[in-house]
This record gives sequence, C-alpha cells and structure tokens, in this order.
Amino acid sequence: MLPMPQLDDKTFDQLVEDAKKWIPRYAPGWTDHHIHDPGITMIELFAWLTEMQHYFLDQVREEGERKFLKLLGVKPLPVKPAAVDLTFTAPPGSGTIEIPAGTRVATGELVFETTEPLAVVDAALAKVVSQSKYGFIDQSDANERGGIRFYPFGSGAEPDSRLYLGFDKPIASGVKLAVTFHLFDDYPVPRAGGADETNEPPPSSKLLWEYYAGAEEGGWKPLVPDKDGTADLTISGRTTFVWPGDAKARTLSPAVDSPHYWIRVTVVQSGYELAPRVDRILINTAAAEQTETAGESIGRSNGLPGQTFALSRYPVIPDSLVLQVKEQSASGAEWADWIRVDDFDASRPNDKHYVLDAETGTVRFGDGRNGAIPQSADERPEDHIRAVVYKTTAGDKGNVPSASRWTIIDGIGGGTKLAAANRLAAAGGRRAETLDECKLRARRELYAVDRAVTSEDYERLALSTPGLRVARAKAVPLVGKDGSPKEGTVAVVVVPYGEHPNPVPSDGFLRKVCRHLDGRRLIGTRLRVEPPVYVHITVGAVIQVKPGYHAPTTVAKTEQMLLAFLHPLTGGADGAGWPFGRAVYRSELFEAIGKVEGVGCISSLRVTGTGPGLNEDGDGNLLLSPLSLVYSESHRIEAAAESAVCTVQGG
Repeated sequence: MLPMPQLDDKTFDQLVEDAKKWIPRYAPGWTDHHIHDPGITMIELFAWLTEMQHYFLDQVREEGERKFLKLLGVKPLPVKPAAVDLTFTAPPGSGTIEIPAGTRVATGELVFETTEPLAVVDAALAKVVSQSKYGFIDQSDANERGGIRFYPFGSGAEPDSRLYLGFDKPIASGVKLAVTFHLFDDYPVPRAGGADETNEPPPSSKLLWEYYAGAEEGGWKPLVPDKDGTADLTISGRTTFVWPGDAKARTLSPAVDSPHYWIRVTVVQSGYELAPRVDRILINTAAAEQTETAGESIGRSNGLPGQTFALSRYPVIPDSLVLQVKEQSASGAEWADWIRVDDFDASRPNDKHYVLDAETGTVRFGDGRNGAIPQSADERPEDHIRAVVYKTTAGDKGNVPSASRWTIIDGIGGGTKLAAANRLAAAGGRRAETLDECKLRARRELYAVDRAVTSEDYERLALSTPGLRVARAKAVPLVGKDGSPKEGTVAVVVVPYGEHPNPVPSDGFLRKVCRHLDGRRLIGTRLRVEPPVYVHITVGAVIQVKPGYHAPTTVAKTEQMLLAFLHPLTGGADGAGWPFGRAVYRSELFEAIGKVEGVGCISSLRVTGTGPGLNEDGDGNLLLSPLSLVYSESHRIEAAAESAVCTVQGG
C-alpha cells in the first residue's frame, strides 16, 4: 500500500511567502507588501486558517473517514454469501421427498443452506423438444450434456412456437414441481446491473403453460404457474406449479414416438429482443447460499455504558442477526428485541439500539445518552442477552467450482439416500469491503451520472437501464414541423442488443427505459423514448477479383463485409455502429469494398434504400433523417471478367 501523504507539510511562514509570490501576477498594482498593509493581514489570516486545516486533516482517523463517507451516503459493503443452484437426485421408487428451506449441504468445510423448499420427485425430465416454423427438434441430448445451447422456440421465437417437456413417469397429484431454466447470458452487450425500479413494466413476451390431460378431456389444459422467476424466459430462474392429477401420457410424433407426460410452453405474444437461448433445463433444483445459521447466549449486562459482547462465529451477515435482551417489568421478565444501527449518532437515551461489527462479530451497546444501556443482570446468574439467530459466511471463499462434491448434513427423506450436484459454479460471494476500497468506490460514484441534464446524460443513463441490454442510445431535442426546436422536449432513441439485422425494442423495453429516465430528468422536461427509424440498404456492385483468388469466396467476403459495415451495432468506420442520421456515401462503399482481400477493382456500384425520410442526391448518395439507422440483409455482388473497366483500384 502506498504511504499516506502528509498534508501538514508547510509552515505558516511558507504559506504567507507563497501567497506573496502570486501578488504581482494577479494584482500588479499592489506594491506595498509590508506587514502593516491590510492585504497582508488578510493573507496572514488565511495562511493561519490553512495551516490549521492541514493540521486537522492529518489527524483524521478511520472513524472520521467513515463519518465523512456517511455524509456522502456511502458505507463499506458487508460480506456477501455465494449462491448456487443444487440439483438433488432421488433413487428410483422413492416417490416425492420434501426438502425444507434451510437444509444444510456441505462441500469440503463450507456449508451451504437451501433458501427455498423443494419437492424432489423420482421422475426424470426425459425429453425436451422445441417446435418452430421449421418443425420439431429433439433437444434432449443437448439439454442432458450441458454446454450445448439451444433455442427452445427457435431463433425467431415467433408466435405459436412451442417448447415441450416430457417426463418419464407420472408425478403425484398436488406436488409443487420446480423447473429451473439456465439461460445463456454471455452476449457482447451485458445486461445492465443495478436495482430495478418498483412497478416494473411486464415483459412484452407472453407465454402459455399447458399440460396434456388426454384426448377424452379435450387434450391440452392450462397450467398456471405458481411462481415464474424467469419473467417469461427472459432471465434465468425457476418456474413452479402444482402438478395436476389428471395428466396423461402420450406420444409426440414425429419427434418422440414413446409415451411421456408432457408440459408445453407456447409463445402467445413475441416481444423478445433476444430469443431465449437455453443452456440447461433442470428439475429437482433449489437455490442455496453459503451460510451457517447459529444462535446463542452472549452474556449479561453490568449496567455500565459502552458494553461489548462477542459472537462465537463471524463474519456475520448483518441483516441476519436478531438480538434480544431479557428485561424486568411490572408484568415480569420479558425478552425485548433490540435494533441494529450503523452508529449511535441519532440514538436517543432510551432507544434500544446496538452496533454490530460484522467482521469480528462484536456487539456494542450505547452509553445512556446515545443508545440505551441494557438492564443490569448482576442479581441473576443466567445470561440475559441472546442472539436468537444469525448467519455467518466465508464470503468469496464460497465461490466453489461446478461439479463439486456435496454431502447432505441434515437427515431428510426418511433415510433415503439423496445426492446433490451443482451444474454451475457458485457465484456472488464477496468479502467485506475495506475502507480504502470504499473510498475508491465513493470517488467513482461521485462522477457517476444520476441526473439527466445534457443529451449525453440521457444517453448514458439509457445505456445503464437495469436489467436491459441497451446497445446504443441517441438523445436529441425534438423539433416541430417548421424545424424549430420544441422547448423542454427530449427524444431518446434506444437500440437493444439483438441478433437480427435491425434490432427493434419491444413496448416493454421502451417503457422500462422511459421509467428509468423519468425519475432522473429535470422537472418540466418532457421525455419520449422511441425505437430507431430503420432504412433498408442494398448495394449492387461488380468487382474484379485479383489473379489467384477464388471468385465465389471473394464475392462472399464482400457481401459479409457490407453486412457488417451497414449494421446498426457493428457498422461504420469504427465498428461501433452506423452513426445516427449518417448518410450512405458511395465513396465510403468504394473504399470499404476495395479493402476486401482479393478485390482488384470495382467496375460499378449502386446503392439503393427504402425507409422513412430517405432521399438521394445527384451523386447517388443516400441522405437520412437525423434519427435514422441503416441495416442490410443481402447485397448483389458479382465478379466481372478481367477485361472489365475498373472505377476504383483496390488495395
């Protein structure tokens, strides 16, 4: 660590002399620099104040730094447990085994606890079948192997696309079955972090869950999820539902010719910016955190101020501690809850507050002026201060790799031998933030944009909308029909990350961005969040291929280059996306095609386009409106004979 700088490194006389040296530069008419001059008196006054300020800054200790951070609304982040999905396997014939929340499972010396109840069934998810406009595809092998991603509704996720989940045996009626979806999420544009706002708009996509109840019952019946943690398969999560008692087996020809018990998911409304891409679909899976739950008596009060007591285990997850003190009253002895606070600054004499040092497990009480003192227990032999419950964690040490070896500590299942496995690595665990790390984070947050004033502010905030992949954003003041700006009105155009040539945001996507910006705009500013105006571009060119190069390959390379060059996310000269409103110049296309390996020269080139606000000038260039973006789907490139006349020589 670098040594702390010494701020108190100048004496009073040095500060006065330094200030006098600046007088000729800023006040050349001031020539009397003797001590009787009133100006020199003011310099000496401020030099004294500066010397005192430097002195006290050098005396700031860790406690003072924490107070300064508190004034900025920042405090060190506490330790955080790692989280993992555990998949349990029951032996055949065991039926349904209930695993309660809080079940302990260990890997090595680390203990994890499940955070939700789970019903483990002995049925297997034997078949996973996707159906799109291209037909049925059996994805069972890809789902079983893991690491092979597949589209459950096809790459387009059009309406009426379906996902079928087939179970090899019936499940007991009334069992709450959980289906876990691990979705592929490693895209070039990450999902923005941060806490989502309340009253979040629903996703634009809509899914319908059904189960097969037999032909005599009308075939497929609705299956209403008890809880959908996937937001209609837009994020990884779990969907739970109560298994119906009238489910029947059937074949799903031509994809599966053996009978299974089926659940199907149908796309009723497609609003995906990115079609769901599945890494794994699992059953019998529950979330677990690397925590250990404890509870204990921690001591007796002697009635003195500033008492401290130690928990036997640490570091502690602060919000998990429930602390009680037994107090005497007219009705007898009663256990009273005390409240954890960060410090006693705002605590009154009778406030039942305590401060917890989570890293050392130390509990500290007030002094009677700031925070109450627990009643003395000298006359009672038993401890009367207790930690009813608290949780400890190893922080980042809990980020164990996938396929770790697990042991179920708690006896569950009536002696049935259960096995546990983690298909993915545990993640999210972190140690407590140090004071130096907190100060660095505070500096970053001071420079973070949280208010929309300029166009650049709107763009940066739109890109950081929590939960969304906003690839690009453009903010401009709106103008009226006469071309004059509309005062106080801002339009923000957002482009989502997508795998289509022209990614279009859904209604839910636009509402989410608008809600995020609405709480950060200036009062009186009217805000509109809109999709981009796309212009479809097609380039027709005749090229001459250099000797020794394969003509069809060179033509294909030229077409691929144009698709990337005229792309809203990867286009343009810098590869960061075609600029909003940027005209398509033939000269730029000549230059781009000429750089393709194997292109000798270009015999002819013409560019055409369709879309709102598009105009063509006399030189064949396409002029766009300010909020337009270009995209292309195909181009007409031909290889000419060597005798063709070249317009531009290639590189």
